[in-house]
Amino acid sequence: MMTLIRRALGSLVLVACRAAEPPMAAPNDNATPAGTAADGRLAVALEARPARWYPAAEGGPALEIAAFGEVGGPPSVPGPLIRAAVGTEVSVSLVNRLPDTLRVTGLIDPLTSDTLIVAPGATGMARFRAHRPGLYGYVGLTRRGARVESRGVGEQLVGVIAIDSAGAPPDRIFAITAWSGPVIPASGDSAFLIPVNGKIWPHTERLRLAVGDSAHWRVINFASSSHPMHLHGAYFRVDARGVWTGDTAYAAADRRLTVTEVLYMRETMTIAWSPSRPGNWLFHCHDAFHVAHTQESDLPTAAALWSAQLHHGTTPPPAGTPHQPGTGTAHGMAGLVLGIEVAGPAPSGRSGAERRLDLTVQERPGVFGDTAGIGFVLARPGTVPPDSIEIPGPALVVRRDEPTAITVHNRLGYATSVHWHGLELESFYDGVAGWSGTAARLAPSIAPGDSFVARFTPPRAGTFIYHSHFSEVRPFAAGRFGPLIVLEPGERWDPDRDRVVIFAVAGIGDSALVVAHQGGRPLRAGVPYRFRFINITPADDVTLELWQGGQPLSWRVVAKDGADRPGQQPAPARLRFGPGETTDVEFAPGRGAVVMKVRSFNDFESVIAVR
Repeated sequence: MMTLIRRALGSLVLVACRAAEPPMAAPNDNATPAGTAADGRLAVALEARPARWYPAAEGGPALEIAAFGEVGGPPSVPGPLIRAAVGTEVSVSLVNRLPDTLRVTGLIDPLTSDTLIVAPGATGMARFRAHRPGLYGYVGLTRRGARVESRGVGEQLVGVIAIDSAGAPPDRIFAITAWSGPVIPASGDSAFLIPVNGKIWPHTERLRLAVGDSAHWRVINFASSSHPMHLHGAYFRVDARGVWTGDTAYAAADRRLTVTEVLYMRETMTIAWSPSRPGNWLFHCHDAFHVAHTQESDLPTAAALWSAQLHHGTTPPPAGTPHQPGTGTAHGMAGLVLGIEVAGPAPSGRSGAERRLDLTVQERPGVFGDTAGIGFVLARPGTVPPDSIEIPGPALVVRRDEPTAITVHNRLGYATSVHWHGLELESFYDGVAGWSGTAARLAPSIAPGDSFVARFTPPRAGTFIYHSHFSEVRPFAAGRFGPLIVLEPGERWDPDRDRVVIFAVAGIGDSALVVAHQGGRPLRAGVPYRFRFINITPADDVTLELWQGGQPLSWRVVAKDGADRPGQQPAPARLRFGPGETTDVEFAPGRGAVVMKVRSFNDFESVIAVR
């Protein structure tokens, strides 16, 4: 814009002044509550305004967004944390510094979807009483004529409300958001980001704990997608589940141990866990696309395209290059990942003779059209043909409390790694190259032609998974996974009555869901069977039902992610589960054919005969 400025000598000088750049949005770790509290009252002064957001490195590519902030402070992603004890009277003023009308749900009453409407330049007021403990969200929507932006420009116009019961333990809050951007010309895919507390990995906060600490976490999903959240190296206990308008605390008998829990759209969860082993661990989404390294590698191009789109500009974006497996960081991740550094004494040495297995990873051309299949074979290199693979990989059967050493031989043309999903083991063997272990001893990737020995002693029996943890989208679609079965000491695995059912996809791209059912003889009436269901799709939420004679079967859930579920009563044979989850059930069929009805998030639907 042009501005006239009068100098002291009385002359007029015409000066070109650039419009002020919007302020930088700070990442919000949700550790510091907003507002001023006194005498059972909390007053919070918010504003909504344009902002520059750096989802990766500070000073790196910036995205123009709308964001909440406290008046007088910087905007943030997510917005300021409104935190109060039960019984507090909360008042919120909200100044709208956006060019659009602002509609906000969650501030008038967190338990409802009542909307506060604030015109551009105006101030709105909301008051509520914090009368029910839980985790809630306040969410903005902007409207200019027919144009509607859910969660504002850039989808970050959200914030957390936490209402605490008396005596609640200290906790951490993690808010998952999303950003949807333009198509990247080099790949033809739409750019997107899945940050947590305003950052994507490897720029997310490092969480520092010590062995034996009690960690209490609350997670809220503001993104328009589901997230199977997976913890490495330990189990967590699910204490509450809910949605943005409130959660429900579970009774002690209903709390469950798990390593993967799916947060669907608008959902929340409260979890507790305690690390028992030192080293580096991860808490991340098990949707392979939500941790893809392209979120960071595409960001410079995406930011330039986004700015041009917002301002109707014509500046050409920088040239992009397609992401290749194995490039970028050693583990090939970005996005919805939190790193956990656990301090403590080094683990004691292993005792007893080890059971030794050899697992070779290699590929065979033309398995999926023009695409090679990548899989495992339970053998040393040279003892089988170089293109011999199994998809899914062979079942690895080990026993609880039995020291085990698995040598992984890499016969691919690029580096890889193997993660022992769900196992409680030493960090160095967890399988995230360049991260697992400690700063003094990080696990390497397995170079072409090289090998790595993973050592562990499983402390519990159950159903687990082994899979690549290296640029996950392609390995999950090409076959780099298999079941890991841990039996009780002295137990014999009977694959006829103890069956593995794996849900996966076949090949790269929009491939259909496939079901790998390891079966023996046809099911026999009255005979008890254990089915071990594994979801290792890149991104498919799966719903399945077992039917016989036109009626749903009944089964009993006996384990989730390898953790026993004692006391479960028979229930209709229906299961919904996401990537990275396993569930064990037991049932005895009656007479007649048994079928499995399957539906997936990506619109796959089928009826499969179960032998």
